[in-house]
Amino acid sequence: MKKTPEWILISYREGELSLDEATAAIQELIKPKKSISPEVVDKFEKIWNLYPKRVGKKEALRHFAATVKTDQDYTDIQKALENYKKTKNVIEGKLEYIQNGSRWFNNWRDWLDASLTRTKKEPQSAIEKLKELNLT
Repeated sequence: MKKTPEWILISYREGELSLDEATAAIQELIKPKKSISPEVVDKFEKIWNLYPKRVGKKEALRHFAATVKTDQDYTDIQKALENYKKTKNVIEGKLEYIQNGSRWFNNWRDWLDASLTRTKKEPQSAIEKLKELNLT
């Protein structure tokens, strides 16, 4: 169970936590989180502004900071974004099929392989499908 301020207060009032335990739990909740360096934020912003569906910026930044540690990682994420932007859904602007930024930045390494961007024209009919499979 995640400790919330409400849970801590109720647990303290009901005698499940001592004053010291409740104080320590509250201090843990308000402890400052690791900050992200301005350099990382700057690099993120440059990539973020190029991303086609900028939804979930806070999570995207968190994923970026966790996965982009070296200059090579930064080069790789740029290449991955170039590859993703070449996909059919992005080119056609089908926003409902474009990943939110928070999701893409969590899985950007999946897009390093340029072969994922190839899209084959969908057959227009069952006959074309059979021809494509050389069954006619």
